[in-house]
Amino acid sequence: MSTLILRPDDAIALNRTLSMRQLKKSELYRSLHRFSLEMIFYFLARSKHNLPRQRIELYLSSFLKAEPMVRGRDLKKWNIPPGPRYREILDRLFDLQLDGEIQTMEEAKKFAVKFSKEKPRKKAEL
Repeated sequence: MSTLILRPDDAIALNRTLSMRQLKKSELYRSLHRFSLEMIFYFLARSKHNLPRQRIELYLSSFLKAEPMVRGRDLKKWNIPPGPRYREILDRLFDLQLDGEIQTMEEAKKFAVKFSKEKPRKKAEL
């Protein structure tokens, strides 16, 4: 779901995130994906610093249309029981994919099967 209105707090938080020296590609994606394309272009136009601008441009050129390689049907095919954990597993797999840590379905399967057997984590632990 994309946000059409950029509240001042959102703009400050987004600028702070985009200005971080170390920022994973998945963090960049998650920071910007929730905003509408119009809001992203607005923020790009209003940004006064190079690093946030470069990161927004990277998002627009490389991640705007990013699609996860793994879907729920893949988890089911790998005998991972359906349930609320699917979202957590799929989100984590997509982050690893964006960060270049998972590049093949075999690597994704290995991670997903192992992760599905671990005890669920609370949100604060992720």
